[in-house]
Amino acid sequence: MNSQGMSFMTVLFLLIALSATVVVGVMATMPTLQEERSTVTLKRMDVIRNAVVKYREQHGGASPANLDNLVTITGPACAVDINVASLNYKKLTGWCGPYIDRPIQQDPNSFKTDGWGTVFQYAPALLTSCGLNRTCGNGDDIALAL
Repeated sequence: MNSQGMSFMTVLFLLIALSATVVVGVMATMPTLQEERSTVTLKRMDVIRNAVVKYREQHGGASPANLDNLVTITGPACAVDINVASLNYKKLTGWCGPYIDRPIQQDPNSFKTDGWGTVFQYAPALLTSCGLNRTCGNGDDIALAL
């Protein structure tokens, strides 16, 4: 075999080895990316749960109708109840939010999405992320009781 053929074979072998290394590297980072997205999801869900607790404290135990109510005024402004006949006398009443700090990012609605970019499913007693497959009810959902 001549030297040109040998050089070609060497280059071809190096390209194959480099390609295999890249594929293995990409495959190795995939679980890390999914773990990071799960972590982001769990942190956001915890922030929302804490905000719902604050909301309930200010609204007689009632849950917000939707997640937007945690950051958008939905009723009379926050004030101290000065009616001596009221059960809430000297307590804060009205909308005293925001109950959640919107992250300073390009997307002000990011608190409503999970780590995969899917909007959380919200019910007054349950917050659900549809998980990796982005379809709720398929076994990889993450649910948090509120």
